[in-house]
Amino acid sequence: MMRLKKAITKSRPALAAAILWLFLAGLTGTAAAQDLQRIAAVVNDEVISGFDLEQRLALIVSSTGVDASGEAGKRLRQQVLRTLIDEKLQLQEASEFDVIPDPQEVEDTIQSVAEQNRMTIDELSETLSKSGVNLDALRQQIRAEIAWSDLVRRRFMSRIAPGDEQIDAVMARMEANAGRPEYQVSEIFLSVESPDDEEEVRRSAMRLVEQLRRGAAFRGVARQFSQAATAAVGGDLGWVQEGQLSEELDRELARLSIGDISDPIRTIGGYYILNLQDRRTATGGGLSGVVMDMRQFMVPYTSGILTPIPNPQLSDERVANAVAKAKQIAANVSSCTDIEALQEEHGRDIMADGGSILLAEVPPLFRATAETAELNVPSEPILSPQGAHVLIVCDRSMHESTVPTRDVIEARLNQETLALRARRYLRDLRREAVVEFR
Repeated sequence: MMRLKKAITKSRPALAAAILWLFLAGLTGTAAAQDLQRIAAVVNDEVISGFDLEQRLALIVSSTGVDASGEAGKRLRQQVLRTLIDEKLQLQEASEFDVIPDPQEVEDTIQSVAEQNRMTIDELSETLSKSGVNLDALRQQIRAEIAWSDLVRRRFMSRIAPGDEQIDAVMARMEANAGRPEYQVSEIFLSVESPDDEEEVRRSAMRLVEQLRRGAAFRGVARQFSQAATAAVGGDLGWVQEGQLSEELDRELARLSIGDISDPIRTIGGYYILNLQDRRTATGGGLSGVVMDMRQFMVPYTSGILTPIPNPQLSDERVANAVAKAKQIAANVSSCTDIEALQEEHGRDIMADGGSILLAEVPPLFRATAETAELNVPSEPILSPQGAHVLIVCDRSMHESTVPTRDVIEARLNQETLALRARRYLRDLRREAVVEFR
C-alpha cells in the first residue's frame, strides 16, 4: 500500500527549478486557471499537476469516447490519477537503472499513431489541440510505456524463456482440444494487490464495463487502463482454446454472445473484462473464416474535430447534421474505388480508410452490416461515439485458419510471464512509494 503524507518535507533539486506549463485554451476565469496550476499528487517528491491530469483525461476521452461528465467524470479522474501515479513510479524506477526511452522510438510510435488515423504528425497535433489536448500528453504516455517495457525486459527476460517441455505441453493440449471451442477475445485486467483494494478495483471494473457497453472503444480503454501485457495491443489476446484460460474465464466465454462485453470476472489476481469477438472449433470456420475487403468513411460530429458523443442520438443537432452529410456523400458513391477519392475531395471534414480484414476483427458495431451488406452498395449511416460511418463491402472470401507455431506459443508464454513479473514489480514500487494527494 502506498504510504501517504500530508506535506512535502524534502524536494529533489530538479523540482525547485521545475516550470509548470499552463494550458489555458478553452478555459476561462481564475478558477479554471487555478485548477490547472494546482498539484494533484506528489510521488516521491515529483509533482503531478492538475494540468497533467486534465490533459490525460482529455486524451482518454478523445481516443475512447468514454463519458467524462458528472459523477462518471469525477470517478474517471480518480482512476486516471492512479494511472499517472503508476507511470511516475515506472519512470522513476527506469531512471534508477539508467533506462531512458529512445526519443526516436517515441517519435516513431507517434508517427505510427498518426498513420493509423491517416494523418501526419502535424495534423494529429492539430486534431488533438482542437480537443484540448497537447501532443506532449500523448508523448509522455508513450515515454512511460516504452521505459517500463524496456526495464521489465532488461531485468526479467533472460530468466523466463520457456523450455521445450513447456511448449510441447501447450501444443499437446491444443491437439487434445481439437474440435472443442476456440474464442477470439480481447481482455482488460485490473489487479487486486491487497484485500484493502478489493472494493475499489471492483467498482473501477464496473465503471469500465458501463462505459464499454455505452460505446467506448474497447481497444482504447484497454490501452489506457488494462494492467495486462496485452494493453499495448488494445487488449487483443487473439485465439484461445477452451481450457487455455482459467475456469472462471472459460465459463464466461461459453456464456457470451459474439460482440458481448462481460461483467467483471474475479480471478485469483484481480478482475478481468472480456470482449468476445468470435467463436469457432479448433478445425477452423466461424467469422475468422471470412475475409472482408471493405471501405468506410466517417463524418465527425464536429467538422474536422473528433469530439466524442458517448450516446449519439438523432435529436442532437450535431448528430443529425453528420448523418445528413454522410447520406449526401453516400448518394454519390457507387463502388469501392469512389471511397478512395473522398478524402481528397472533402479534406478534413471526413475520415476514410479500408482494406482487407477478417470479419471477426470488424468492430461489433459494424459487424452485422459488414456480414450482410450487398457488395459495392453504401450502408445506411452507423453511429459511433466519434461520428456517422458509412461502410461499403467490396468483396468477401474464405480464409483457412492455422494452428499456432512453436514460435507463437513461446512468444505468448513469454508475454504472460513478463506481465506477471511486471505487475509484481509495480506492486512493490507502490508499497515503497511516498504519495501525497492534494
